[in-house]
Amino acid sequence: ETAQRIFEKADKFGAKCYSSSALRFATEFSDMDDFEIDEIHTEGAGTLSDYAIHHIEPVVMLMNTPAKRVIFTGTDVHPSAIIEFEDGRHWHMMIRNNKGWTYRYSLLNKNNGAMEFEIKSDYFGNFIDSLIEFFKTGIVPVPHNNTVDVMAIRNALMKASQKPFRWIEI
Repeated sequence: ETAQRIFEKADKFGAKCYSSSALRFATEFSDMDDFEIDEIHTEGAGTLSDYAIHHIEPVVMLMNTPAKRVIFTGTDVHPSAIIEFEDGRHWHMMIRNNKGWTYRYSLLNKNNGAMEFEIKSDYFGNFIDSLIEFFKTGIVPVPHNNTVDVMAIRNALMKASQKPFRWIEI
């Protein structure tokens, strides 16, 4: 709700802005136009409260449709969840609190094809380049509706973590 109000004010007064996790700018996501994603499985580092946003941001970009509901299936030490999108596709997320873990992705399509990779690119450097480009051109690189969707998923995920194994609507 807060993100929506911020963007409405920005639009009203012509203030260009955006919000994003740097992970969105990993080069590993750049050549996926021909891969029709049916399901995503991810693993990554961090804690649920602090790092969920970085897990959510790239998946919202890849799925490109709003999420419908979330079910928390993990523990405090190893949070995991299933996020169902409005078009019926799913994302299985696992967060590992161990330091040193990287972000890993498995993308599956309806033809049983798979694309698996680990994020190794300089996504933070890419984010800085994108930010500089934004200040030069005024072109917003992240749609506002993506940010609103990311925050809605995060809020529902945090609620779901308090009520494991129950679907929480987004």
